[in-house]
Amino acid sequence: EEEGLPRTYVEQLLLKLRRHNLIKSVRGARGGYLLSQPADKINARQIIEALEGQAFEILCERRARSRVKCIYDGTCVLNQVWVKLQKKINEVLDEVLLSDLIRGDSKCNP
Repeated sequence: EEEGLPRTYVEQLLLKLRRHNLIKSVRGARGGYLLSQPADKINARQIIEALEGQAFEILCERRARSRVKCIYDGTCVLNQVWVKLQKKINEVLDEVLLSDLIRGDSKCNP
């Protein structure tokens, strides 16, 4: 409610988080959703991947899945740059914990 998100959209997000074992549902009058593990054990990468897939997807890899073959087959000079960038992005997201985000400390300050 605070974020102004439609209930159906929030339900879809919760379902995705539950499917990735980041939250669990509790039934009953006092039911709802709980984290499946402590907030300091869940990182931003896990959340993003549960909700959206990879945070940074390399186009060559996406084309391979859609069966549209890249003529360079991942061997172009830029592919190495994209792979390195993907790795760095994942490293940063792995370092940012849900507990940090809750406290407002995303570890992103230079």
